[in-house]
Amino acid sequence: MFPLAIGGKAIGFLGFDSVGSTRTWSEDARMVLRLVGQTISAALENRHIRMELRKQRIFLKSVLDAIQDGISVRDTDFVVTHVNAWMERKYADRGPLTGRKCYRVFQQRDSVCPWCPAVKVLETGRPQRGVEVPYPSADSPQGCLELSAFPMRDSRGDVIGIIEHVKEISARRKAQRELERRRKFLEGVLESAPDAIVTLDDKHRIINWNRGAEELFGYTASEVRGRNIDDIITSPEVVEEAREITGRVLSGDRIGPLETVRYRRDGQPVPVLLAGSSITVDDEVIGVVGVYTDLTERKRIEARLARQRRLESLGTLAGGIAHDFNNLLSGIFGNISLARSKLPEDSPAGDYLESVERSMGRAIGLTHQLLTFAKGSDPVVEPLDTASVIRESVEFHLAGSSVKAEYDIPGDLPQVMADGRQIGEVISNLVINAKHAMPEGGRLLVTARWREDSNRAEDRGSGLVELSFKDDGVGIPERLLNRVFEPYFSTKQDGSGLGLAVVYSIVSKHGGSVDIDSSHGSGTTVTIRLPADEGAAMPGRAKDGADREESAAKSATILVMDDDEDVRDVAEGMLKAMGHSVDLAKNGSEAVEMYGRRLDEARPYDLVILDLTVPGGMGGREAASSILEMDPNALLIVSSGYSADPVLAQYRDYGFSGVLSKPYALANMRKSVAELLG
Repeated sequence: MFPLAIGGKAIGFLGFDSVGSTRTWSEDARMVLRLVGQTISAALENRHIRMELRKQRIFLKSVLDAIQDGISVRDTDFVVTHVNAWMERKYADRGPLTGRKCYRVFQQRDSVCPWCPAVKVLETGRPQRGVEVPYPSADSPQGCLELSAFPMRDSRGDVIGIIEHVKEISARRKAQRELERRRKFLEGVLESAPDAIVTLDDKHRIINWNRGAEELFGYTASEVRGRNIDDIITSPEVVEEAREITGRVLSGDRIGPLETVRYRRDGQPVPVLLAGSSITVDDEVIGVVGVYTDLTERKRIEARLARQRRLESLGTLAGGIAHDFNNLLSGIFGNISLARSKLPEDSPAGDYLESVERSMGRAIGLTHQLLTFAKGSDPVVEPLDTASVIRESVEFHLAGSSVKAEYDIPGDLPQVMADGRQIGEVISNLVINAKHAMPEGGRLLVTARWREDSNRAEDRGSGLVELSFKDDGVGIPERLLNRVFEPYFSTKQDGSGLGLAVVYSIVSKHGGSVDIDSSHGSGTTVTIRLPADEGAAMPGRAKDGADREESAAKSATILVMDDDEDVRDVAEGMLKAMGHSVDLAKNGSEAVEMYGRRLDEARPYDLVILDLTVPGGMGGREAASSILEMDPNALLIVSSGYSADPVLAQYRDYGFSGVLSKPYALANMRKSVAELLG
């Protein structure tokens, strides 16, 4: 009997028995039988080893196939020896994968790939990780693989092959690209936002600072990133408030919008509207985002509206006072004019009356300014040659002074739709103010430009003519700028305080706007904007303008209607002095009745002067309508010292042929009547 063993462990025996007879085994026989037993043992051991290797190969393949990434093994000549199931699926269209060069089967190249991590492994003997390789496909045009290579060593430690790990990262790269796209989108939104948007960490340190913040506060993002925001845009007066707000947001509160004050780089305070909320990740507050809206422009507009409402209230009061005062002046001034006309040329009383008339002229001028300032008194607009009006008015008021005018007015400057007399008064006030601001002389720069009117972009002729008057004078203290348009407020001891109030009123009634920019010692710039009339031709000068001789009018029968007895008496005296026959009416109803009677008698009035406003009775507008119904050829003049009615501005639309302002002056009365009757 001889043992059978595997690895030194007995697993059985080989027995020989002589059944038929007694036999003695020789030493040679026993040696042969022993060799046979050893041979059988070796065969059994080899079979066991093969079975173990097979099980290990099956186990290893199961493990590799279970990996959801690609695994391939190649020798030092880049020949693929093993691949897992992922690789077989990935490259199923490439035929057999093993036994071929890796660069041919995987990349379809004729030589080793320049990015191949296996080359580095063979050169250095160290692993190479994270090499990204483009791998486009039909379903993933921007496909990408991540390769890593590891050395495979023998028992002596020599590299005998390479194990390569292949990871599909197309989805990850797509997600990263989408995340990057969203990041850039958000950055673009933040950068293009007009408001200042700031993000802070939980220590109040600045993380992000957009372009709006740079423009509002004056710091660049690189200058402030990482710094405590309270050190940048606050002052001791508001730092506690700012810290409290940030603390509340970090605790989960949502703040605002609330009005507060922050500070620019130069230390100037700026009113802002602040809103803030927390930045939360996985239910943890990690920071704060704050939005600051600059309220400077809104505050300026609110101040302008408040000023406008205040001026409108004052204007209503001024208009009422001026209306009554005007009627008083009509009686006084008219009678003085009549008295002078009756005196001999060498009468000593003439000089006294002339002096009174000059004083009355100043009173009338003051009343006219009040009327212009008052709500109402609409301008009689027509296309106006802007450049000519500017130059003529400026040169007239600077004549003989040490102030020199410089002009920057383009030759193609469009006309404006304006009342020439009122715009002349605007320019007059601005030039006089500039001259007073430069008592030792200086320069007045007058510029004019066409600007698009964004508020009326859909309208025809929607442009504005912007006129700017800049002097080198003493300027106006900033604390007084909000009051310069108030009536009777003046920075000059001998000023009336109505100049800029009248400017503001006239420009506003033309549908324009006025701005003033000044600081003490740095001069003043006043900018006015008026609606342009781009389609109208340049207005021609009247062929027979102010210098023409008044045509002599024949004697006429004229009806005068006015509710004020003094005014009626003055008008009657002037018209009779001119050789006309005059009838008087105290209201519109009486005037209509009187005109009807004359018409029935076939001797209608040659001219009717109608007061526009009659308190408690029929005014000139209604009376004119009734008279024109009776006689479409009636010749009518509308008269007023003050009115908010649009009739004065568009008198022809209401059937009137002329306008006569009160108080009456004999020369003006003669001229108006002569023009219509002549």
